[in-house]
This record gives sequence, C-alpha cells and structure tokens, in this order.
Amino acid sequence: MLRRVALTAALALSSVAHADDMARIPGVEWTSILPTNTKAKTVHVAPFRLDRSPVTNEAFLAFVRSRPEWQRQRAPDALADEGYLRKWAGPLTLGAAVDARQPVTSVSWFAARAYCEARGARLPTWYEWEVTAAADEHTRDARRQPGWQQRVLNWYSRPSTGPLPRVGEQPPNLYTVRDLHGLVWEWVEDFNALMISGDSREQGDPDLLKFCGSGALSIEDRENYALAMRLALLSSLQANATTMNLGFRCARSEAAADVQPVASVRVLPPNSVYQVDAPLQKSDGRATSFATTSARARIVTMFYATCPMACPLTIDTLRNVDAALPAAQRAHLDVLMLTMDPERDTPAELTRLAQERHITDTRWTLARASLSDTRKLAATLGIQYRRLDTGDFDHASVLILLDSRGRVLARSRKLGTPDPAFLASVRKAVEEGRL
Repeated sequence: MLRRVALTAALALSSVAHADDMARIPGVEWTSILPTNTKAKTVHVAPFRLDRSPVTNEAFLAFVRSRPEWQRQRAPDALADEGYLRKWAGPLTLGAAVDARQPVTSVSWFAARAYCEARGARLPTWYEWEVTAAADEHTRDARRQPGWQQRVLNWYSRPSTGPLPRVGEQPPNLYTVRDLHGLVWEWVEDFNALMISGDSREQGDPDLLKFCGSGALSIEDRENYALAMRLALLSSLQANATTMNLGFRCARSEAAADVQPVASVRVLPPNSVYQVDAPLQKSDGRATSFATTSARARIVTMFYATCPMACPLTIDTLRNVDAALPAAQRAHLDVLMLTMDPERDTPAELTRLAQERHITDTRWTLARASLSDTRKLAATLGIQYRRLDTGDFDHASVLILLDSRGRVLARSRKLGTPDPAFLASVRKAVEEGRL
C-alpha cells in the first residue's frame, strides 16, 4: 500500500515536472515603467525562458497531490490565507464549476513559488514579465501603440465575476507567449520590491524613515495606466495573499539554476513565520537557519552594511530597546539582523560592521542568506526592498518582534527612541518567555 501511494505521488510530480512549455525570451536593454532611481534609463534583462501560458488548475492539482503540505486546509496561514484555492470543491477535487484548463487562481506567492521550484524553475521577475508582456503579435515593444493599451484597458473594464476562459485561447505574441493580458493578474518573484505609490501626493514622501532611499517610487510612464495598475496591485499584496483573479506562470534562467528543493512544512503554529525556513551564514562564518530552535523571543530586521541612513538608525534603535530592558529580561531576547545584500555582505563585511558599531553581545546575530532565500524571507516578514543599479537599496525600515514559535507579536517603523507600544510588547514577550 505504501509503495502504491509513493508511486502515485511520484507520477503526479512527474506530470508537473514535464509540464514545461517555455518560450525563449532574448536579452534586452529595457526601459521600464519602474524607474531605476539613477541616471541610467535602462536595465539589462538577461535571456530567460517563460511559460507560454499560465499554470492551470490541472497542473496545480497534480502538484498538491504530490506535495500534501500545499493542499487546502494543510497549508499554514503564514503561507496561504483563508482564500487559498477557494474555488475548488475540495483539497484534491476541482468540482464541476472549475475547468481543469482554466488558470489556477487564489494561490499565494509562497504556493506559486513552491510549484515552480518543483519544476526546477522560479517565478519571473517584474522586468522579465514586463519585457514579455510589452510585445504584441508583431512588435517587441508595443506599449506606445494605442491598440495595445486599449486591449488591456478593455479587459479591465469587463466584470470579473464570470468564469475564466481556458488558457491558450488568445493569440500568441511575438515570443509565442499567450494570456499575459486579458485573463488573470500574475505573481512575480520580486513583488515586494515594487514600492509604488499611485497617488502623486505621496511622491517624495518627506517621511524618510518609512523607506530608506527615495521611498515609494513614482511611476516613470504615467500614461501607461495598464502596467501601473499591475504595479499598484502587486505592491499592495502580502506573500500569503490569495485573490480570485491572481494566477502565475514560471520562468527559468538560461545561465544557471540556483533553485533549491522545497522543504516540507514544519509542525508549527499556522501563523508562524518559521513555517518558512532558510539556511543562514553568520558573521563568524558558521551555519544556522532562520527558523531558530531557541526558546526565546526575537527581534528581526533587515539591513545592508553600507546603508548610509536608515540602517545605522535601526541599529541604534535596537540598542535602545535592549538598554530599556532589565538585565534579567534582556537575557531572554535575541536579535537577528538579516542583510538584504548577501553578495557584498560577506561574513568578513558583517564582522567589520559589528566591530565598527560595537555589536559584541552574543544574543545579536548578523547573517546572510542566498539571494533567492533573502527575497523569500523578506516576503515572509512583509519587508519591501529593491536594489538600485548604484548598489544602494530602497527598503522598508521595520523591527519585527517574534515569540519563540515565530508568531509576529508587534511591528515598529519608528527609529531612534523606541516606540512605547513596541517596547511594551517586547517586555511582555520576554517576561512570558522566562516563565
């Protein structure tokens, strides 16, 4: 019986792994609707491959059959909200109202990412999606053509309450990719790098402590309403969010694949951020992981070592929070500072920063993850960041208090003097941890 179950799961995953129907998208110097925030007007998009159609209900059903932890009612709240796969009749049943060839929707970023990783692929970046979606049937960049924008706007004006069409029914574009417009919205890998404000009154926000760098980005091409709408939607989402009109497709880099196997979901509270784990390297070079086994409360933040403004203030704020606690409470609080710049923030660089800022307490950990895992952990924590071509970052400055099981107890964006409400939550958490 066990062999039969294992064989069924293997066959299901095999059907996912062989679902590849990818188009090759050539590399390009691209002028994006998303501004670079530097003097450069273009970004380089390397060659990649992209699914010709969005992932279907049929393909995602094969995936959840092979990965039970991603079935409805099993996926933890931290990875998928209550709307996950809501249209399906059951965890392993589509039902009469759901067509197997329709695009799968009501899928979180985590679930979409896990599906692509099971195929040895990944979600496309915003730039990759934008490059592909700009093409019509005859032109690589049709964004300035009235007919292209009008087709997209006509889709926006249609009610979204009816059943979705099947994938692949629209004509392919120049790259032989279908359904980029007119069917569903789509997740991208770096959705939490799109710090966009659609309100012109918010551009140049004087609250420089909300985001390091320039803050919420203004849209470069304000006439391109169609793409601006997508940016606004994606920038508003949390990674565990699901919506009825949001699907996805997978991509693959041509140069090399650094996809890691999908880990099984741990037995933790459904809302624990430790449902998502990743290997970390500490400043002393030793290995650890994000999902700590320490029975302590923990403050987590993200930074980068060469940050000129908010990150030094973040360190000062953490030190002020620590100093406000009695020694007996302080001993039950850990601090994790996770870099968003793992390429440059080597263990030696993290050690240099710790020495420069006199971070000597062993309760404080400065660490880095892989590039892919850094994005994943930021999404898990709800932290937005975006690397600029200068090497600097626009990023949210936030302190997050976790209990010993990874549940978020409090968040604070206030830097400098500790936020009284946040400090009260820290005191309560460490006192409860002592009991």
